[in-house]
Amino acid sequence: MKRDATSVLVEDVSDETVTRDLDDQVSFKSMGKNGWRSIMPPPIHKHLLDRTQKNVGLIPYPNLRTVVSAPALLSDGSVHDAPGEYRCGVLFLAPQAQYPRVKDKPTREDAIAALDLFKPIFKEFPFKKIKEEEWYQTQSYSVVLAYILTLVARPALLASVPLFTETAPVCRTGKTMTIEAGTYAALGHKVTTVTFIDEEEFGKQLLPLLMQQDRAEMVDNITKAFFSAKLAMCITGNSLKDRVLGESRTVDLSNRSVFSATGNNLTVGGDLAYRALQIDVDANVERPEERKFDFDPIELARKSHPQLVTAALTALRSYLQAGQPWNLTRGGLGGFVEWDKLVSGCLTWLGYSDPVLTRQAVIGEDPERAEHIEVLQAWYGEFGTEQVTLPDIEKKPSGPTHKLLLHKAQWDARVIGWRFRRMQSRVEGGLKLVKGTNKQAWQVISAGGKTPAKAPDGEDLPF
Repeated sequence: MKRDATSVLVEDVSDETVTRDLDDQVSFKSMGKNGWRSIMPPPIHKHLLDRTQKNVGLIPYPNLRTVVSAPALLSDGSVHDAPGEYRCGVLFLAPQAQYPRVKDKPTREDAIAALDLFKPIFKEFPFKKIKEEEWYQTQSYSVVLAYILTLVARPALLASVPLFTETAPVCRTGKTMTIEAGTYAALGHKVTTVTFIDEEEFGKQLLPLLMQQDRAEMVDNITKAFFSAKLAMCITGNSLKDRVLGESRTVDLSNRSVFSATGNNLTVGGDLAYRALQIDVDANVERPEERKFDFDPIELARKSHPQLVTAALTALRSYLQAGQPWNLTRGGLGGFVEWDKLVSGCLTWLGYSDPVLTRQAVIGEDPERAEHIEVLQAWYGEFGTEQVTLPDIEKKPSGPTHKLLLHKAQWDARVIGWRFRRMQSRVEGGLKLVKGTNKQAWQVISAGGKTPAKAPDGEDLPF
């Protein structure tokens, strides 16, 4: 784990800290033979800590949700730019710089001009183009702006925000640089980076990150399929309940962070794929590290941070004051409706591409989904809509369904049963697996409930 020295962290208060703070704020005295005399604070810190931990919401202390050191959007739609003040659950520490004020009533033209300030930072990044379009019209650049707006608006977004991913065909294309420049622009400091060895080891890092309330975390340079049930749960539920490593206690922590992930030809698997947006960069050269630039995007973002965070807030404030007009034909993104209506709505209102469109690329590359579709198609090709049990499939070892369900070349009914529960009722490739009338049986049907036409032997199904 690599964390910037200027990152704002939240740490558990110690007994010594409480005692020292009491000594600074209160004068304690004791009556002796010669009258009152000053004494050290009595050992009441444990009572104070017990009171605050067990009676959250009932005690006369403010409920701290987030600590910021740069202006941020609050849940009431206002901008928090007053150092030392506590508002809407957010404490603003001493600022890192002098920040321009956000206009009280910025117009749409103000918002468009504000987001134009980000173009000099990202103009040299090779964002993938789907059609003939300018780089700033690409879906990938819209996701970059969505990442920045999400960081600035995270204190206001009490619900879930998506995972931001970035992929490239080869290394040294600018994946990490994009995320770092966006984080510097929004927060004024470097993103906290962690590594992904495997799902279990990564899961151990999540709780410390949430305990210290890092604002932005990047899982950098992932070299394998990115699976994490804990991160998926943390993103969707906006919290994580887990046991503290090396201790017997369990904590339940809110997620106030924004997560990102990068990798060459990155694939995001499992439930995490449905929670991710994607930035796609491709320099279309054999050695992208040999490209020459006349400026450093990260350094420019760092120096321009005061103007850029004000620009992001100007865009959001303008959109809110316009009544959050929804210019898209689709509805809000399930699981992320609050975020979607604020961030996607703001960007599309200002003429940028819909960042949510990039989800299809992430889901399409999900290796788990691809495996599920392969099983469903093989199942229907072999059994049609017939209800079959696991023993029925096991009796046909030469069948395509049996071969696809093997785990490490072995038939393991426990693993297969778990896999079926993961697949159950999920529409993938136009088909879904459902329980049969016999509790031990399973059946593959079409998503609409109609019986699909069975493909002749040797032919692919039409999905």
